[in-house]
Amino acid sequence: MLVVSTRELMQNQNKFFELANNQRIIIKRKSRFFQLIDLGNSIPEYNPSPSGDAYFLNPKNIAAIEKSDEQIKKGEVKKYSLKKLKEKMRL
Repeated sequence: MLVVSTRELMQNQNKFFELANNQRIIIKRKSRFFQLIDLGNSIPEYNPSPSGDAYFLNPKNIAAIEKSDEQIKKGEVKKYSLKKLKEKMRL
């Protein structure tokens, strides 16, 4: 994630638009924050998130979710108990 000021954005627009392809770009304007999102070649007609979360407007995020869903359906997952998960996370 990269946080930039509106001044930085205006001075280096091309740079930040290119970076938005691969990472999260946050623009700080006064005390507010905005997110620069690469929507690909089209504008989504709707946001599938009930809360309106901008994460779901990014086609790359939707593709990753769909890929994970397919892996689950094919059984290409590892299942852990809560105890085992805590052990793996060293909690």
